[in-house]
Amino acid sequence: MISPSQPSHPTENQILAGLDKTDYQHFFSKLERVSLPIGQLVYEAQDSINHVYFPETAVFSMLATMEDGRTIEVGPVGKEGLVGLRVALGGDRTLDRDVVHIGGNALRLTASVLKTELTGGRTALLKKLTRYTRM
Repeated sequence: MISPSQPSHPTENQILAGLDKTDYQHFFSKLERVSLPIGQLVYEAQDSINHVYFPETAVFSMLATMEDGRTIEVGPVGKEGLVGLRVALGGDRTLDRDVVHIGGNALRLTASVLKTELTGGRTALLKKLTRYTRM
């Protein structure tokens, strides 16, 4: 079960921690801290991405299902990243199943707010997400 609360700056998420709160005050006010238990399903493959998650203490597993039905982890996402990155790349659906591997906190944001930020001429967040995709 996801339990929301208001975040305070600074955050443990490395992408968000580098952003200036003064410049992004409206953005930070739209983030919601959620507590995620181990095993929580965040997205099923082909789901619409309604929220993105900036992990703080939680760790997510991105899982892909192979043709023979077996599931493999294609990548973990922790405090260095973003779950729902396809939104930043112009997509609106996830290709993977995303599950909380280690329970903890994350900052949740609606996908529409992230899209607005990235298309509104604010380049700091876009630069950080682009750098993250190159890791």
